[in-house]
Amino acid sequence: MRQVPTLSVWDAEDVLAALQAHAAGNFRASALLADYLGQSDAVAGVLDTLRRSVVGLPFDVTVPADTPDPTRSAALARDWRRRWPHTLSRGAAGEILKWSCLMGFAVCERVWRLDPRTGLWDVRLKPWHPTFMRWDWQRGCVVVSTQEGEEYVTTDNPKWCLFTDIEESRPWMSGAVRPIGILALIVWWLDRDGARWSEKHALPPLGAKVPMEQSEDPRTDRFLSDLEDLGTEPIMRLPQGSNGAASFDIEWKELKNATAWQGFLEPGRDVRSRIATVMLGQPLTTTAGVGGSGSYALGRVHASVRQDVMESYAALLGTARAHAIVPWMTVNETPDRRLADALAPVPVYDAAPPADAKADAEASRAEADAVRAWEDAGVPVDAVALAKARGLPLRPPDPAPLDADPIDDAPLATVERAVPNRYGHINFRPPQGVRAACKRGIELHEAGLSGDGLQPDTVAWARRLARGENVSPEKARKMARWFGRNRRFADAPKDSPAWVSFCLWGGHAGDAWSSKLVRQMNAADNAT
Repeated sequence: MRQVPTLSVWDAEDVLAALQAHAAGNFRASALLADYLGQSDAVAGVLDTLRRSVVGLPFDVTVPADTPDPTRSAALARDWRRRWPHTLSRGAAGEILKWSCLMGFAVCERVWRLDPRTGLWDVRLKPWHPTFMRWDWQRGCVVVSTQEGEEYVTTDNPKWCLFTDIEESRPWMSGAVRPIGILALIVWWLDRDGARWSEKHALPPLGAKVPMEQSEDPRTDRFLSDLEDLGTEPIMRLPQGSNGAASFDIEWKELKNATAWQGFLEPGRDVRSRIATVMLGQPLTTTAGVGGSGSYALGRVHASVRQDVMESYAALLGTARAHAIVPWMTVNETPDRRLADALAPVPVYDAAPPADAKADAEASRAEADAVRAWEDAGVPVDAVALAKARGLPLRPPDPAPLDADPIDDAPLATVERAVPNRYGHINFRPPQGVRAACKRGIELHEAGLSGDGLQPDTVAWARRLARGENVSPEKARKMARWFGRNRRFADAPKDSPAWVSFCLWGGHAGDAWSSKLVRQMNAADNAT
């Protein structure tokens, strides 16, 4: 990559000119401005929070839901868990997030290297600085200026790839550099002027009073010398006249407007909050009067506001599958692009919020106390059903068949309950991968490969999910528990009852989907 130039001093005119060029598709100045914004703590702190939060998410490489060859895709997923840190390092992922946030897009070069040990080509994504880029309006693509000349970032160019988050036709228009450029200047001005005010007024000067007739007297010189040492010597002499009147004295020249400093502090807080809102979707600081400063309730509010931003950037990094894994497949596995896309494993940055174990325990205890209170009042309460709804692991009364759930073997009709209002934001419709796995399981079951231990309720639910019908909250929890006990079935022979059962429960996609639903339901339960 060519050396990135720098611009050390910016004023409002420079910023406006850079943003005007940015809107026109010339990113040289705006990319330098984005770099310069990193010198401001108001921007650097927020950007660091964003990058570390997303890059630090739990990561895995999973099997695609609709793969035509689950065995081959599973082997590729295991291989790519090892390859991924080389293909997209933490530093490269951080740069992609930085430029996607500030500029609205990120461009990476695919760097290929032949591994002499395996005979396979390795690929690495190398982010480029946007200052070397512009938008070609005629071709509708980004142009990169290299030492060899200009190169076009198109979908059929094997050397370059483009990461975009929100907008597709003009992605740079969603870059945060546009709204925060002037805001960052305002923060610098406020900090600069506040420091000057503090330097001038925070330590008020002392006025030395000396007798006029002794202004040139050695005693006056000693008095002034003692006054200069006042910072290190807390006591000084003040000679008095014989009649008790002060011959020497001092006077503090205090600032008359003692609250003038607020003219720098309060606007600075407001501008920093606005910058964080642009980049994170909400300010980093707490708001007075909402649950108290630093309260647990306020922390949960902040987390929920930021969740959509987190998920969006996690999905952005996940598009590296199309930019790196699929091209690697076409080079090393199969030249058929469609087959490569179907077999390629899926990198997943899991942005689902973790469950709060302490809150779950407190909620469970409160519910148990409520059950006892209702029973004491003569109201029959199904404590077992309540425990199932919370996903508590109950001990089975006796051994269960292969695919049965030791907690809930109720027939299909008994679990047809209305979805609680608190789950209204959760999508219970099965994704394509779950539908495909259930359909495959039904085909194997009808071919007689499911064995004798299969429960009719399992087949009934598999048919419903294969048709795309919503899963019930109870069934979703049941699925998650089943996979927790039987995940080993994923490695069973493809003609065995264990593998058929694994497919009927949704396969790898069902495992991931049910776990996600349980996390979302638990979060909704805790929020009520």
